[in-house]
Order: sequence, then C-alpha cells, then structure tokens
Amino acid sequence: METFLTASEADILLQADGLTDKGQPGEFELGSNRSWKLTSKPEWVTLNHESGVRGRQKIYVSAAKNTTGEDRQGFLEFELDNGQPEQVAVYQYRLAEKIKVDKTEFAVNLLGLGEDGKASVVAISSNYVWSLTADEGSEWIEPSAKAGDAGEATVTLQVKANDTKADRQGRLTFKAGKTVIGIIVSQAAVAFDIPIATLTLSKSGKETISGDNGVIDIDALEEWSVTDKADWLTCSPMTGKAGKTKMTVTATLNTGEPREGTITLRSEHGVEATLVIKQDNKVTLKPDDKPEGHVYFSEPFDWAHQIALLYPDHCQDQVGSIGGSAGNTIPIYSNADAKHLFDQTLEDLVPGGKCIYIADGYIKLGRGNNQTGVVIKKALDIPEGRMADVEVSFDIADNKQDPTVVVVEISGDGQIVDGVSATKSHDIMPIKNTDPGKPWQWSRDQKVRIKGVTADTRISIHSRQMGLKGYYRWFLDNIKVTRITTNK
Repeated sequence: METFLTASEADILLQADGLTDKGQPGEFELGSNRSWKLTSKPEWVTLNHESGVRGRQKIYVSAAKNTTGEDRQGFLEFELDNGQPEQVAVYQYRLAEKIKVDKTEFAVNLLGLGEDGKASVVAISSNYVWSLTADEGSEWIEPSAKAGDAGEATVTLQVKANDTKADRQGRLTFKAGKTVIGIIVSQAAVAFDIPIATLTLSKSGKETISGDNGVIDIDALEEWSVTDKADWLTCSPMTGKAGKTKMTVTATLNTGEPREGTITLRSEHGVEATLVIKQDNKVTLKPDDKPEGHVYFSEPFDWAHQIALLYPDHCQDQVGSIGGSAGNTIPIYSNADAKHLFDQTLEDLVPGGKCIYIADGYIKLGRGNNQTGVVIKKALDIPEGRMADVEVSFDIADNKQDPTVVVVEISGDGQIVDGVSATKSHDIMPIKNTDPGKPWQWSRDQKVRIKGVTADTRISIHSRQMGLKGYYRWFLDNIKVTRITTNK
C-alpha cells in the first residue's frame, strides 16, 4: 500500500500576539496512514501535538508575541516513520510599536542640571524592549539605564560638569523595534549671572559716578575666585560660594587721565567672567535735593504787559493781531524802564545789534541784517558740587514768514539731550504765518532737555542764523527751566 502524509493547509498566518486575526490558534489537519512525528519547527512556534499515529489529527499552532521588530516566517517539518516528509509554513506579523518618549530636547547648565536645579529625566513608554546609548562624542551624558523591557520607565540623565569652557551639544539614541529617536542635550558653559559688565567709579574711587556704592551682584553656580585684576582696584570679597554674593569694588584716587581695568572671575570648573571697571578723573557731581518739577528759572514777561499798559500805542500785541498788523514795539535800548526790567533776568546775546523789542507780554528779537538771542542771567540755584537734569521750555512765534530757526545752546557744565552736539539743540521751527487774514501763531511749550547742569551752566536761546544778512525776526515768551528727574 502506498504511504501518505498530508496537511490540510500549506500556510498558517498569525498576528503579532501569536494567534490568528480571529483570536484563535491557527489550525490544520494532518492525515497519514503510518505513524508520524515533528522533526523541525521555529523555537517561537508551539503545537498541541508533535507526533501521532495513522488517521487524522487536528494540529493547533500558536506563537510567542513577535517583538523582534520584523515580520517572521518558519516551517513545520513532519515525517512518517518511513521518512516521507510534509511541510507547513508559519507566517507571523511583527508587533506594531506603541512608543512614547516624553521629551527629546534638554537644556542644562554648567553643572548638568536643569532650571529646577535637578538632573533631567526622560519618561519612556514602550511595548518593545529598548536601548538608550550616547552617540560618539556625547559620552559626557550618562543615562541611568541603557536598556529596558517593555513597559513604563524613567531614565535620569547624568550630565557631567562642562569644563570645556564652551557651550556643547550631545545626543542620545533611543531604539525600540524599528523606532529610532534622538534625544538632544545642550549644555551651557556659563558659571556667572552678573547684571552689569561695566562699572564706572568716581575720581576718588570710593563710589560710582552717580554716587552709589561700587557693588556688583554676582550669582554663581559654583565656587569662584578673583584670579586677576588691575593693581589700582580692590575687590571685597575675593572669593565666593555658589549662590549670590555682593562684591564691593573700590579704586585708588585717580590723579591722571581716565583709566580702565578689568577684574577676572574664575569658577571651580575654569569658566571665566570679565568685568570692566572704568574710573573718571573729574570730581563727581551728585544730584541736588530739588524734587522733580522744581522751577529754577521762570520769565513769563508779565512786566512787558505792564509796559504795554503804559504805552498802548507803542507796545502792541503783534502776534495776536490779524496778519501782524499791530506792529508797534518798544526797543529796550530806548526805554530805560524796559531795559531795567529786562536786565533783571536776561542778557542780550548780541547787545551791539540793538535788536530786542518789547511787545505786549513778550519780546521780539531781530531786525534787518541783525540777529540775537537771550541768555539766562542769574546762575541756577544749584549748590556747589551738585548737578541737575533740567528741561528748558518756551513759546516762540515767527515774524510773518521769516525763515527763522531757533536753537538752545549752553556753555559750561551739562549736555543737551538729542542735540546736534552736546552744547547745541536740534532746530526748532516756528509756525510760518501764511494766512494774512488770521493772527500769527505761537508754537507753544517748546522743550529741550539738558543733563548735568550746574550753577556754572549758561543757557541761551537764539536764532540759528546769527551773523547772517537778511530778516530772521521772531518772538519769545514764557521761558522756564524745570527739574525733570527726582533726586535718588
């Protein structure tokens, strides 16, 4: 009789969990007319029978979960007792990855710690075994676990202190199944947080140029020391621990030119920070004790209105009249009372030109081929050794459409803010009177700021066309010098 060994299925298809898509083991019937046995199978396959006698036998096939990351295939080899073979193929899909790495970028400080002062932690969820290794050149990052089984895990990144004196970046590679994820760690090489890079001391060296103590706030990640400094500087303390330290810097008296030196701080791991210390060679002026809004000087020209009341036909309000038609004014050099009152507060910048006139409540400046301005006569009430920041304000008007430009200029101490130079302001343009049917127009409350004025500062307001030929006539009212910063 002819022998036979026959399987009812040539292929068995299993899912990643080792069962069919119906959740059952794969199955087939093995028919034979002699005894048989299983001679070979993949180690990941399990059968309910591995031998049998003649007849029909139902064979159930299952497999271990496929976490290899690849689909796999194997063969079941059967054989009759006379050596006749039969074969059944088994195919199994790989397990689909369900992987999560909660964070893939970390920034740490010089000591390898995050903003919270702790080591960085990676949370891993994986249905595969996994590995986590440092790329070449990133060995300064050491994960607390380099491999793990499927499930949940947390891995602490132990980052070595950065002694390279330069920022650096490293990479870890996470692998699970076919999934590959890069984890980037950026490490700074900064040991100090210092809010200022430059400190300017006074001539005496005992305080800053603003009169404050020469204190530098140092916030360090680790212990530090002063390793180098200019020999004319003193630092206290010269060393510090991790955390915040106030270091006082003083200098010897500067009897020469302004000078500049440096202080070098070095942390425990060799990171350096350099502070620039400058020292003035002039006596430092401290702010006076006047409050913001204090008025040092005021000239509203009320006396000019009183002159107009005495001479109504000769001292008129030209700016306030239609087209400037009320044009009579009184030269200050031809009226003793007017000249006396003017001289109480102001000086004529160019007295030889004799071109200042009294109008009703204000003054007029300039005539053909002659220009001038006014200088505040009295010194501002600022004590010796003190200074103030001030604002000069005034009203101006143009004589018809004369191309007049007005500026503020100073001599002595101080610096004009946003000027064309430290001593001269930007151009101030009065409104041009283009409509003859209307009164001329005032440009009210024109302002120029000056820093660091003293009693020695001289302030003038004049036309920019000083010395030019032609007509550059204008009107001036309500001069005021006011404190704009509060003493601290």
